[in-house]
Amino acid sequence: METRSIEAQVIEDTVKNLFLECNYNIGGDIMSALEQAKGTEKSKTGKDVLDLLIENDKLAKSERLPICQDTGMSVLFVEYGDKVTVKGGSFSEAVENGVRSAYIDGYL
Repeated sequence: METRSIEAQVIEDTVKNLFLECNYNIGGDIMSALEQAKGTEKSKTGKDVLDLLIENDKLAKSERLPICQDTGMSVLFVEYGDKVTVKGGSFSEAVENGVRSAYIDGYL
């Protein structure tokens, strides 16, 4: 198999964009589960909380703001083959820079 090269900047940009996206949008499956839970919730308080979560997701998506301002600690699982080389930097630094940039630019 031939060796494949990836620019460190491409890794950094990709990590940043994916990181921001997951902080601005919950998945459709989660939204469906919230909507379904709202339909079966019996308590008014429970329905109100579910309404707020759903509204918060819609605002986060439309305004490009984090769903939750306490985004916790970043954990990324990345796999790449032994036939991949990184040009213009190291893989670890590119990932760290992408996360750092997302935190700064995305107000996380």
